[in-house]
Amino acid sequence: MDVALEENVDRLGRASRRAALVTILGVVGIGLTMAYAVRQLGSLQRAVGESKKELVRIIAEREAVEASIKPLREQASRAQADKVEFEKQIASLQKDILKAQEEKRGFQDQIASMTKTIGDLKAELGRTTDLSRFKRDVDWVDVKFVASESEAQADVLQRILFLRRDHIAWKVGGKTPAEGFDSPSFATFILSEMRLLPDGKNETGDLIATSRRLPSILRSVPEPQVGDVVFYPAGYAMFYFIDQRKLPFVIGMTPDGIVALDPGFAPRTSVARPSYRR
Repeated sequence: MDVALEENVDRLGRASRRAALVTILGVVGIGLTMAYAVRQLGSLQRAVGESKKELVRIIAEREAVEASIKPLREQASRAQADKVEFEKQIASLQKDILKAQEEKRGFQDQIASMTKTIGDLKAELGRTTDLSRFKRDVDWVDVKFVASESEAQADVLQRILFLRRDHIAWKVGGKTPAEGFDSPSFATFILSEMRLLPDGKNETGDLIATSRRLPSILRSVPEPQVGDVVFYPAGYAMFYFIDQRKLPFVIGMTPDGIVALDPGFAPRTSVARPSYRR
C-alpha cells in the first residue's frame, strides 16, 4: 500500500476514533446530565410534595385559627356595640347628673330661703309671744264706751270679758270654754256664739275647721273698725276695739290667756269684718 495512503487512512482512523470518543463522551455526559436532572426532578417533586403537605397543614391550622378567632371577633363586635351603648348611657347619666346638680342647687337655694324664712318666723314668733310689754288694761267702762257707739260690738267685748273673768285657758285645738281655746278657735267661738259668721257657718260642730278658714270666710277689709277681727303672724286672731280714751286695742286668746294688747304688738297680716248689722 502506498505510504501516503496509509498515513491518510491512519489519520482518518485516529480522527474517527477521536470523533467516536467525543461522541461517546457526549453521550455519557448527556446521560449523566439526564441522570442528574432526573435526580434533581425527583428531589424537586419530593420537595413539592412536602410543600403541599406543609401547605395543607398551614391551611388546616389557619382554618382552626379562624374558627377559634370567630367567637372572639363576635365578642369583640358585641363589646364594641356594648361600648357604644355604654357611652350613650354614660352621656345620658352625665346629663342626669348635671340636671340633678342643678336641682340640688335649686333645693339648696329653697332650703336656704326656707331656713331664713323659718328663722324670721321664729324671731317674729318670739316677738309675738313676749306679750307683757304690749298688754293693755280693759274693763267694763270700755264696754260702756263701745256700747255708746255700737251695741252689737259692745256685746262681743262684754262676752270676751266674761270669759276672761272665768279664766278660760289656752289650748291648741280647743273647742269649748271648759277645755280652752287657741286664738283662732276662740275668735270663731265668739263669732259663732254671737251669730256673726256668714249664714250656715254659725254652728260649732266644725269649729276647728271653720277657725282655720276664718280669714277667707269673713269679708276682707283694708283697715280695722270696732268689732273687726285682725289677724297676726303665729295664728293670732284678735278683736279690734276703741277704749274710753279713744285709743285702739285688740283682745283675744293668747298663750297668756285672754288679754288686751296694743294693736301694734305684731305686724298684722289681714283684717276681716264679721256680719254686724251696720
